[in-house]
Amino acid sequence: MKKYFLFSISFLLFNCAYYNTFFNAKKDFEVAQKLELAENGRPKTMAIQKYTSSIKKCSYLLTEYPESKYVDDALFMLAKAIYYSGSNYSQTIVKINDLLKYYPESEFIPEAKLYLAKAKYKTKNKDVAYRILQDFLLVDDYKKIHPEALKILATLHLKEKNFIEAEYYLKKIIDEYPKSEEFENAFFLRGKTQSDAENYQKANEIFTDLLSSNVTRGIKFDARYCIAQNHLLLKNYQKANEIATQLLTDEYRENTISKTRLIKARALTKLGNTDEAITIFEAISNDNKRTKIAAEASFYLAELYFEIIKDYEKAIEKYNQVN
Repeated sequence: MKKYFLFSISFLLFNCAYYNTFFNAKKDFEVAQKLELAENGRPKTMAIQKYTSSIKKCSYLLTEYPESKYVDDALFMLAKAIYYSGSNYSQTIVKINDLLKYYPESEFIPEAKLYLAKAKYKTKNKDVAYRILQDFLLVDDYKKIHPEALKILATLHLKEKNFIEAEYYLKKIIDEYPKSEEFENAFFLRGKTQSDAENYQKANEIFTDLLSSNVTRGIKFDARYCIAQNHLLLKNYQKANEIATQLLTDEYRENTISKTRLIKARALTKLGNTDEAITIFEAISNDNKRTKIAAEASFYLAELYFEIIKDYEKAIEKYNQVN
């Protein structure tokens, strides 16, 4: 009885130690996931620090508790943390292949294959990445996460400006998986695909349909922003100004507010309201120093001075601020 009691205590302490470390690793990972990316699409310093911390904790678990029946949790978390840190996609592939080889019954296998495809794409193995995703869609047991695989396929095709293929996969999500988590993002991306292909009128038709759908407020705001931007590109300046002005009364996200103000200022410039446009351009630059949007505001302000006001000295000053 005493021996059984001691064994039970040891087993309990073993599991507690494992879960405590894993909990902290997962917490670091989730904090990093919530942090906003830099303008270049990469994680910022704080996020990298959190991913690194998660990587260290997972590595410790794999070293100290290799016989744990929960070790696949740590291995998959490790692979994801390495992937999102952007430090070594080849190492991500190694860790996922370890999971596939040594823990083929793990519940994480389907999701791991999706990360394998993304990591392969990052390491320039595009054909392999596409093949993994296509094969994934043929497995009925993975049907619950087929929408995620379709979204990845669409996103990869968008990166290569293959708009027809991207449209195909996005529409498949919308038509066949309307209750999936990927539905609203696919709906939005479908409109964005048409915008990127310079089919602005078609894009606005899709975004208008999206506004009537059961999607979150943030996605609807993004759609309204894109509609305003498309009208600007279609030279419907009054419409672009009206939509941007209305959106600014509703929008709550700081980064989107500045982008919307930029559309408004550009529309006002074309409508001849240069004084208000100048005020908005200057405010955007001052509120967002050392960012891409500040550079854009300086550029369009320089264009205004150069092409409309003909104040070339002021134009040169603003062009020099673009960097």
